[in-house]
Amino acid sequence: MADFNSNRRFYHRISGFGEYIERMEKVEIFRLMHQLDNMTKEVMYLRLAGDLQFSEITDIMGKTGNWARVTYYRGKQKLMKGRKEWSVIFQKRA
Repeated sequence: MADFNSNRRFYHRISGFGEYIERMEKVEIFRLMHQLDNMTKEVMYLRLAGDLQFSEITDIMGKTGNWARVTYYRGKQKLMKGRKEWSVIFQKRA
């Protein structure tokens, strides 16, 4: 199952499923991200794929304060809600 660690970095914790399942997870996460609003989607991409700090994302997006951190957290919550049923299926197989 894909998850976010305490440093808000994306990581995998799959055991025994191999690269096929990992690839399916990545595709599913990016499919769900594609459904987010544009601002949230951009913050998620910059943070996960670009590996940027929240302060860098805030500068890029022209926002102030904690905006990027809050937007990222809300986007993460939407992703986890969107994958709830999907995650349960793979947890049973682990």
